[in-house]
Amino acid sequence: MIDPVDRVGGGGLIGEVRPGGLAEYCAVPTHNLVRLPPSVSYEAAACLPVAYGTALRMMVTIGQVKAGEKVLILGASGGVGTCCVQLAKLAGSVVIVCASSTEKLARLQDLGADYGIDYSREDFVKWVYTKYGKPHRRRFDGGVDVVVNFTGGDTWVPSLRALHRQGRLLTCGATAGFDPKEDLRYIWTFELKILGSNGWMREDLTTLLDLISSGELKPIIDRALSLLLSYRQGDTALALSELADRTGGIRAARFACLCAAACPLLTWAVLLGQETGLTTLSLVGIVWSLLNWMRTRAPGWERSRGGRSAPVPRAFRRIPAAGTRPDTTAARR
Repeated sequence: MIDPVDRVGGGGLIGEVRPGGLAEYCAVPTHNLVRLPPSVSYEAAACLPVAYGTALRMMVTIGQVKAGEKVLILGASGGVGTCCVQLAKLAGSVVIVCASSTEKLARLQDLGADYGIDYSREDFVKWVYTKYGKPHRRRFDGGVDVVVNFTGGDTWVPSLRALHRQGRLLTCGATAGFDPKEDLRYIWTFELKILGSNGWMREDLTTLLDLISSGELKPIIDRALSLLLSYRQGDTALALSELADRTGGIRAARFACLCAAACPLLTWAVLLGQETGLTTLSLVGIVWSLLNWMRTRAPGWERSRGGRSAPVPRAFRRIPAAGTRPDTTAARR
């Protein structure tokens, strides 16, 4: 398994400062490699860096969630969230999850959630008050022990209100807004603890591998696709389309990049036409050809089905197919 964080060199992530995150071939420094136990599949290991590593560090290493505690998890249906649900249940906590549909809540309860709140229909703070009572600033009555909130935005202050005295709010991100309205009165009056968690460490990944090997943790995988095969069959384009439907930004961002590239190219084409006497049709053809080249060859751009793949350096090691392992000689190299 590859730990994508460079903890020895200049820092950064593989796929961010070092190319290869979406490549069929990838070469990495040896210090980024983590040995997999024989009982852990490549598919399960792929879930650990980023999503599951972040969840374990937040819930266990820093948050220290304990048996008997009431844990409220916002954004529970995502990658980090589903791991938080399993880790809280493994700790023996009472797990309360928030999601936007009854279908998601049903799947989360299959993972071990004790209670589910459809936040599109119900205020989770009111639910907590009804179930456990309103927190009291002089006593430890009411509310929940832990709130897991990596969404931020409008959910931040309500999360504070759901905690009882000396409760803990765990956060590792801000998908709905990093600059929310704050209400410091709840923090000092109820002696709340705000605990941040940033990514994961190598030992967190080792802990996760042990949990999977023992059968205590099972990464949630929708489906496994061959990178090259899925590209040829159009599954990559479908995945991008599904992500665009969720975030509403991928296609707009790609269009914006094309427009940003087209503006200077059109200016250059007009100047070229004035100097050479080329016709408007010829200039449009030149610009279109350049944009098409950028779309099919430039790193990071989605290529059409018929486009040719960029050459891959021979020194890069092929990623083995699902369910197989590289020979020890290749691993040592």
